[in-house]
Amino acid sequence: MTELTPTENLPASEYYMKPTATIHIGNNLTFIERKLFNLLIWHSQVSRFTVNKEPLMFDELMRLIGLDKSRNQKVIKDALETLVTSKITWNTLEKDKSKNTWGVCTFLAGAEVRNGKLDYLVNPYLSDKIVSPIVYAKIQLLIQAQFRSKYTLIMYEFIIDELSRKREKTLKVETELENLRKVLQYDGAYRSLNNDVLKPSIKEINEKTDVEVSIDTVKKGRRVVGIVFEINRKEQFQLSLELASRGLVDKLSEKQEQQKQLLIDYGITEQKATAIVLTYDSDRIQRNVNYLNQERKKDKTKIRNVPAYLVKAIELNYSPKPSIIELKEVERENKLQEQKQAEAEKKQLVEEQEQQFQSYRDMRLQEELSKKTKEWYETRVEQFVQRIQQKKYPVLVMPYKRDGMDSKIVKATFNSELKTELLSQPEEQSLEAYLAWAQPEEA
Repeated sequence: MTELTPTENLPASEYYMKPTATIHIGNNLTFIERKLFNLLIWHSQVSRFTVNKEPLMFDELMRLIGLDKSRNQKVIKDALETLVTSKITWNTLEKDKSKNTWGVCTFLAGAEVRNGKLDYLVNPYLSDKIVSPIVYAKIQLLIQAQFRSKYTLIMYEFIIDELSRKREKTLKVETELENLRKVLQYDGAYRSLNNDVLKPSIKEINEKTDVEVSIDTVKKGRRVVGIVFEINRKEQFQLSLELASRGLVDKLSEKQEQQKQLLIDYGITEQKATAIVLTYDSDRIQRNVNYLNQERKKDKTKIRNVPAYLVKAIELNYSPKPSIIELKEVERENKLQEQKQAEAEKKQLVEEQEQQFQSYRDMRLQEELSKKTKEWYETRVEQFVQRIQQKKYPVLVMPYKRDGMDSKIVKATFNSELKTELLSQPEEQSLEAYLAWAQPEEA
């Protein structure tokens, strides 16, 4: 999994990169089934698809889907049966680059609950889409655990997907009503859709998540034909300490571990310290530790219960607000980090495209060579060796003397010559032409 540096205050281990091809799935999963679907995508990414070596503890599973107070394992087993038997079609809204791709399969190839652990196998057809999705959407497991409605979860996924695609904190998104029905799997009248689905879902999203949403309608005459979502990512959003203490607390960053130990040294319990570092950013924690020390210097008798005071200080942010200069510096650093991340993502995309292009050329070369005779190929090898011996390729002389045609650099140069001779189509000769050919809808 490509690990994110969270912009919200959650540990990276509890984010996951959900491919939008699976966000826009054609199915009719129940609320629990959809939560379990998301959780298994996340667990598959962090365990790198290691079969039967990284089982999911059942207690942890129950916590991360918001059923930590329940002992009803049957509901999970029923959900697993559905994920093994129900068909899933992906990219139903055709938003990803591969618009000409359609697929259908079950999500799980199999699952087994044994000794308090869940072993499972994701269908191989979906594995590459989960480990290397085309477009990423950050879905937070701890946020989804709070939801009490299937439609809220689906709407939140849809909204985060849009934010991830546009990389914006504020966004207006217009979608056709029929597309929204497809996403929500809801066929009722618009009045019912609005009153029973949209309004309650938006209310829960605004109350419990890191985004704030308002909606307006698009009408054709008196008929509603579309919905406009105005989406704002909240600047200040914190999960409750109780929720933040759930999940994989053993995967703190090095800095979080240091701050956790600092809080323990001030008398805060390990569980509470863990919850704090998972909930609040490091600067806020450090500022309030400094504030505590300043207050104690002024009057050592003023603060009688240091651990309780420090927890309250961090929760309510007692430390003085940063100055305008400090805020501008933070803003400058954030913009610099965003720029670096965008450049890194662009570089990674170019590298992936180049790799795909070279793999395609290698495949086409093998196809063309399969049409040639053995004598034709041996003649080309002989001519190539003559050019090396005539020192037309000085850099290849020593590698050829040492390893002959088995030398990697010699073989690569020979194949390059063959590609020049045999590959004549535009998409076989340049990356730009290949991308236009492979993705004609974006050309």
